[in-house]
Amino acid sequence: MSHPPLVLFDLDHTLLQGDSDQLWCDFLVEQHLVDAEPLMSASRDMERDYKAGTVDVSAFCELYMGTLCLMDAAAWQPLRERFLQQCILPRQLLNSSFRRLSCAISRLKKASASPHRISTGASAFQLGMGSRQVQLENLDA
Repeated sequence: MSHPPLVLFDLDHTLLQGDSDQLWCDFLVEQHLVDAEPLMSASRDMERDYKAGTVDVSAFCELYMGTLCLMDAAAWQPLRERFLQQCILPRQLLNSSFRRLSCAISRLKKASASPHRISTGASAFQLGMGSRQVQLENLDA
């Protein structure tokens, strides 16, 4: 029995111009929700370690997911929408990449072809709405 190929889509620096975690930190600072210097310093260190291949996964999760402890989920909803509209959607690489991705996913679904996933190190909370913009239910975040 043959299995259809798995199709993976990366997000940061591929479908999205920039790094979604860095965009999230910038957004939090711009909204005056966090003290800028400690978060930005930790984020720069994390990015350096990530690029060097030496990032500590627990520290990565603690840094970026820790920002969600600032308030409850209901309070985040309007900010999450603003983040998507202001920081994610305008940075869709060439905008046509997301449109092409959306078309490709539609064709995959119609053909009952390959399983598909979008992969990112960012949280599903941050980007779940962005994945819905391209009708992609399978977000690995």
